[in-house]
Amino acid sequence: MIKSKRRVPLSRLTTFQTKGTVRKSIIFASVSGLQDFVQANRQFCVIGRGSNSLIDPKMKRGPIIRISPDILPTYIDGEDMYVNAGITVNRLMDICKERGLTGLEFTAGVPASLGGMIAMNFGCWGEEISDWIHSVQVIDELGNIQWLDKKDLHFEYRSSIFHHQKWVVLGALLNLKADSREAVAQRIKQAVARRLKTQPLRERTFGSVFKNPPGKFAGQLIESLGYKGRVENGVKMSEMHANFMVNVGEAGFQEARALIQKIQKEVQTQYGIELELEVQIKS
Repeated sequence: MIKSKRRVPLSRLTTFQTKGTVRKSIIFASVSGLQDFVQANRQFCVIGRGSNSLIDPKMKRGPIIRISPDILPTYIDGEDMYVNAGITVNRLMDICKERGLTGLEFTAGVPASLGGMIAMNFGCWGEEISDWIHSVQVIDELGNIQWLDKKDLHFEYRSSIFHHQKWVVLGALLNLKADSREAVAQRIKQAVARRLKTQPLRERTFGSVFKNPPGKFAGQLIESLGYKGRVENGVKMSEMHANFMVNVGEAGFQEARALIQKIQKEVQTQYGIELELEVQIKS
């Protein structure tokens, strides 16, 4: 099944809820349909839940494509679990609680999909999604399905091979650990509480703007320059965490991009540090 829509508001595609529209958005709930599309199209942009994306409405890379959480079923064999790329973190946490599988609790509360977390090698609090990955199922640029071992995915700090290849993540085999359902549920609850206490997840944000430079914290550098809580053109650097950008007005791509570049320039001038983007710019 394929759902295709034209002139889709960006507010429906990303958690930052940027103003403007994109020309076309397609959701794939059929593997064969996705394979046919990839074979026939060289220009497209893959996103998950849009919680780590800043999208330019003038983007020239073709339509936005997303994977339905229903595209493939979940399989569990002991501590091994196959899940598709479209599954949300909330659903993933429910499955882990139901089956008493531990390891992914650090992702609890993140408004993301598995595919997006794999592509960026999501991590926090000293853990990364790649810690629990055995292999990843992809559709390559020719529309063929392949399985790639973890060692072939070039996982690094907030990066993977998917930032450099036109492959679509279809699913992953995860190696988790068995634990009691009560213990897993408690760790999920603690992770959500910690996240809500330190991150503005109830606001319109795409999460961390910048990667932490070696030995430093991007949020502390930004705060030291007086940006914590500051609002410019409808965009705010959060009072809760200065490395989180919040849409407090009707901000669009240009307003957010301008503030990002301004902060990068000031950090470079003041500290001689080049802040690398963690948010994915789709332009």
